Amino acid sequence: LKDINVPISVKRFGSHAFSQTLWLDKQRERSKMVIVNNVLLDGALCEGNIVIPSDVVRVASWCFAGNTKITGVKIPSERIAIEPLSFRNCINLKKITDWNEREYTLERVEDPATAGYPELIQRIFSECVNCFKLDGSGNLMESTGNITELTFPPGIKSVGEYVYRDCHLLENIALADDTSQIGRSAFENSKWLKRVTNAYNVESIGPQAFSGCQSLESIELSDKLRTLGSRCFEHCSSLKEIYISRQLEIIPARAFFRCKSLTALTVPSSVLIIEDEAFAFCDHLEEVYISEKTQIAESAFEYCDRVRLHRFTDEYQ
Repeated sequence: LKDINVPISVKRFGSHAFSQTLWLDKQRERSKMVIVNNVLLDGALCEGNIVIPSDVVRVASWCFAGNTKITGVKIPSERIAIEPLSFRNCINLKKITDWNEREYTLERVEDPATAGYPELIQRIFSECVNCFKLDGSGNLMESTGNITELTFPPGIKSVGEYVYRDCHLLENIALADDTSQIGRSAFENSKWLKRVTNAYNVESIGPQAFSGCQSLESIELSDKLRTLGSRCFEHCSSLKEIYISRQLEIIPARAFFRCKSLTALTVPSSVLIIEDEAFAFCDHLEEVYISEKTQIAESAFEYCDRVRLHRFTDEYQ
């Protein structure tokens, strides 16, 4: 559909009215804001701080939905009708400026209604963080995987079980500074996930948390990590390196099973046990340094044909 003649009498459009048409693509080439009959239909290409034009009388539903590049918006008039879900999942929209130059900000995931903002501002902010559903303890219970780049806002203390399992769009995720736990199967089979950043404060990773993340190349961990669940990184065949925390005592069964891109590994002396098949079938693994105190299960490095184990005393760690 390349050409559309919209009569001037048309004042409303349903959500996604021209989605995936060549006509809409052509309009986006002309302007980042597609406006028809003073109705703002589409802002998918907008970035940064945006200003809604003063001649706009209505912002259509889903107009900016899923746009993670918008950081602020200026509403020029109280007479503009902003339809529900116009800013759904605009997770990086942190500032709204109204027609009286009053600024409202969103710092955390918690319900913005508690801030006492006007109803319209509350609704927009609520739509922005709609993809994050928390319980009273800051545990992420539900989220969207239909975003390629996802950055956690403050307030997400843990990622609940199965939240991102089988996501087929998510490629990069940056955790919040206060995210300390990743639950069972939280990212299992998220096959396009490549990088997990800012995981420095994570203390616990549950069983199968990243199992089957075949594109995962890196995850930023630190010595705050205390526990790993079984099979937590199994079949992460693109994982090139992994930092083993000095607080870990056990590397559980099949934790890194078939992580075929690992080539070298240093296991600190804090690790007392490496369980069955923890690194089995890591067939590119060559140099592994392990304390002489660490107990290694017989099958821990099974089918790692290239591996050379180097035992060290604590003084040479």
